[in-house]
Amino acid sequence: MQPDPLAFYVFVVAPLIALSVSVVGSVPVVRAVGQRWLLLLVAVPVVMIGAQALELLAVVETGTIPGTAGGEFVETAVNVLTAGAVYYGLTVTRDREALSDRLSDQRQRHERLVSESLSPVVVVRDGAVREANPAAEAYFEAETLAGVDATTLVADGEVRRLQRRLRTVVETGEPTRLEELACLTRDGDERLAAVAAGPAEFAGEGAVQLDFHDLTEHRAMSAELDRVRDQLEEAFRNTNDGILFLDRSGRETVLECNQTAARLFGYDRETLRGLSPTAVYDETALATFAERVVAEDGYVADELSATTADGETVPTEVSGSPTTLGDREALLAIVRDVRDRRRRERRIRVVSRLLRHNLRNDMNVVLGHLERLRAAAPPSAHDHADRIRAVVDDLLELSGEVEIAQETLGESTETVLDARTLLTEAVATARENNPDREPSVTVTAPAELAIRADRLLEVALAHLVDNAVEHADYDEPSVRVTATRVGDTVRFTVADDGPGLPPVDRRVVTGGTEIDDAEHVDGFGLWVVAWVTDTLDGEVTFRDNDPRGTVVELTVPDAVVDTPADAEPDAPER
Repeated sequence: MQPDPLAFYVFVVAPLIALSVSVVGSVPVVRAVGQRWLLLLVAVPVVMIGAQALELLAVVETGTIPGTAGGEFVETAVNVLTAGAVYYGLTVTRDREALSDRLSDQRQRHERLVSESLSPVVVVRDGAVREANPAAEAYFEAETLAGVDATTLVADGEVRRLQRRLRTVVETGEPTRLEELACLTRDGDERLAAVAAGPAEFAGEGAVQLDFHDLTEHRAMSAELDRVRDQLEEAFRNTNDGILFLDRSGRETVLECNQTAARLFGYDRETLRGLSPTAVYDETALATFAERVVAEDGYVADELSATTADGETVPTEVSGSPTTLGDREALLAIVRDVRDRRRRERRIRVVSRLLRHNLRNDMNVVLGHLERLRAAAPPSAHDHADRIRAVVDDLLELSGEVEIAQETLGESTETVLDARTLLTEAVATARENNPDREPSVTVTAPAELAIRADRLLEVALAHLVDNAVEHADYDEPSVRVTATRVGDTVRFTVADDGPGLPPVDRRVVTGGTEIDDAEHVDGFGLWVVAWVTDTLDGEVTFRDNDPRGTVVELTVPDAVVDTPADAEPDAPER
């Protein structure tokens, strides 16, 4: 603690001055000069010291330094006068150059913030706005904010909070922050903002800079995210599919699960969480599935047999994809119980097998009796018998097509196929199925155009070429089949010169209408084409050929493996 300056002057400095006068006065030389010069020699430092003391008393009393903005006490010092008089006091100094540099830095930072910030910034002094950046004027919907009472920028209930914070910043010189403040535009619209307040010395004594950060859109976005999160949580809880979050290896632990998965596997949810997935699925099968998910970095689906807590084996369809759970890499598995689907498929197969078996047997019996009736009937009844035989043959052919469709569509095997070989085999199949026809078929395909697709594509192309030959209205139809590369797809085209495909067949097969009693397609060939195309995520289109006939285009996406330059068309195959 510093001693009282006045007491120090009276009891220390003054006695030292008196002692100095008496000592100096006893010196013969000084005595010869005279008492008046001695008094003058002593009076000068006495007056200087007195002036310092009076200035010091004024500073201590007012707390400010005369002639300085802010009146800061920078340092204390003990000065020794060359005259030999020693005095003690607080000498207030101010490093004006350092202060000027600091204020200049503050001003530059403020101006940079004003010009570059998208957030509103205002400077308040004596309760009024002195400066505002364009973002602030846009935020408060005002042409100018200069001179506006700062309290009008906030709602009535926030005025006192703002005033207290401004006063705190002025008194302490420390920044503060209001996490939420209801602000008002000039038109009276209320907005929520977070406000940071800090001293702004560059704008004068008592100036405060306010930085606004709008929370209105943030709150709206947060509310929307909360709504979406609630929906996802509801779906997570109530979906009919089991949901598992596993570690990336798929074998260590179940990180999270929903109630559906817990019920499916026969555990309560708390028990299933933290359990190793190998308690439910075969470790090797699960590891292979997880490796595929990670390697393909996308959606992977497979059928895996699960073992419940009671030891029951349950067939499940598992769809997996990489994801994260919190900050941990995870594997998302959607599990579907396919027991009901398997039962329905078995029933359909049984019914279909019985129907086809009985249909063939009964139709063969009908044909046997029909031949006897035709032999015994008069010639006038032969046309009726032939008509009956044609219908029976159609039913037997339909039964065969259904069997082929069921067998081929029930299997799915992806492999690399050669486009020209596919078309050549399709032509051979069509010739074999129509021995009474002699079609002229031209096959055009790039040399060694290889595609990666399901073998069902063979079935679809065979049906298209067979349909073109079978439904021709003369015995030597002309058919042109081609394969071309279009971007990352392969397009197969079958063009004939037959009577044309009825519009109803086009609409039903392409999905333009539903099949009903009024509109139906004879045969299963085009249906098989449509089903295969859907399975391959492809597209089938129909258009009229010129001058007659139909052009069918089957496009398979993302199937190209390698495509050399297009080859010349092959010679017609007879």
